[in-house]
Amino acid sequence: MYLSAIVPIEKYKPTLAYGCAVAQSLALLHAHFWGTEKLQSLNASIPHKTEIERYVAQAQLGLVPMLEELKAEIDSSWKSVLIDVFQYHPAKMSDRTVDSSGFTLIHGDLNPGNILSPLNANGKTYLIDRQPFDWSLTTWLGVSDLAYMIVHWWETDLRRQWKIPILNEYHTSLISNGISGYSWEQLINDYQLCVVQSIYVATQWCASAEGRRHMKWLWFQQLQKSIVAFFDWQCFELWA
Repeated sequence: MYLSAIVPIEKYKPTLAYGCAVAQSLALLHAHFWGTEKLQSLNASIPHKTEIERYVAQAQLGLVPMLEELKAEIDSSWKSVLIDVFQYHPAKMSDRTVDSSGFTLIHGDLNPGNILSPLNANGKTYLIDRQPFDWSLTTWLGVSDLAYMIVHWWETDLRRQWKIPILNEYHTSLISNGISGYSWEQLINDYQLCVVQSIYVATQWCASAEGRRHMKWLWFQQLQKSIVAFFDWQCFELWA
């Protein structure tokens, strides 16, 4: 039997073993399409600057409406962070594409409902329901899938406690699946870069009035967790 989307989000209580199992499944997926040559087999490639700009622009549509919605609910320092992210981070994403190591086909929406996890320790973990939007980055740094899962959907104390063991499991699993030349230091740097993208997910919800109003219960939590992770990882150092 498997734990899937039928479990309400309030009952979603991840464990370290669960996180490591997802990391192993992601490493298997990512290794299969790792690097420029394997991506070419899908008629895919590392994103160009225009693709990154399109992806960021979709999220940026929600920035001003979000700030208006939250003007009485967040500290002014958060507003500065959000503005700086959209001003400086996209260029850092483009800069990263100069080195092809770390790029692969990504899932892009690794929320709890898209992970089939066995109720006992004996089965495999499956990643399902990959449905990118027209503006999504379908190829990107593999570790971004872990950042999406851990930052958005885990309580902050669990993220802080387990992020390194899970990232280490991912790195070890990449190596066991034949990936070489991708150092632990590079993985950590890439994860820091991808943590910032968590903010884009939250702002994108606010691009439409319907999403801003009816999904605030979700995107405000995502924003709060993303900002905390931003400071935990000192992501401002990316453009300081």
